[in-house]
Amino acid sequence: MALDLKSAPASAPPRRTTPGRPANSTRQNNTLTPTQAKLAARQEGATDFLNTVQVACVMFGQFADAGTIATHGPQVAEALVDASDTVPQIGTVLDWLSKGGPLVKLAMAILPFGLQVLANHGVLDAAMLAPMGVVRPEVLAAKAQADMLEQYAAALQAQQEAEARIQAMTRGQNGTPPE
Repeated sequence: MALDLKSAPASAPPRRTTPGRPANSTRQNNTLTPTQAKLAARQEGATDFLNTVQVACVMFGQFADAGTIATHGPQVAEALVDASDTVPQIGTVLDWLSKGGPLVKLAMAILPFGLQVLANHGVLDAAMLAPMGVVRPEVLAAKAQADMLEQYAAALQAQQEAEARIQAMTRGQNGTPPE
């Protein structure tokens, strides 16, 4: 089973209603109240952290743990955010995690690129990193060669078409009717 490392929501899921708090009662014109924005940031911080741990599990061959995070991570993140309402220590940790959001996202975007380069040079085993989109170097080499050949063939075809147009135009200028 391939792991979906990008399955976590990019924003906070709809909050469940709790007694005394109607769902979406403070939402007006699709804007978040400061409390909702804080909870959304905490959700994102928890999700980013779990995704980072999941990537580390894959890198170290702990596929069962990575699968556990993929399966149960979204519920854990939601429960942490819910608990942050009443347990200040959890809120503090989630607030700290949410501040690293852009950097975590940057690292998560760069990581597959770096891992692929390392796999290309035999430093890492591409098969172990397949859940992160890393493929065998031969696959990339074949694709790159095929892409280059397609570009070359398209350029040759464009050249031949241009030469045919030139010949047709010159025939018309020499008194020979164009075809």
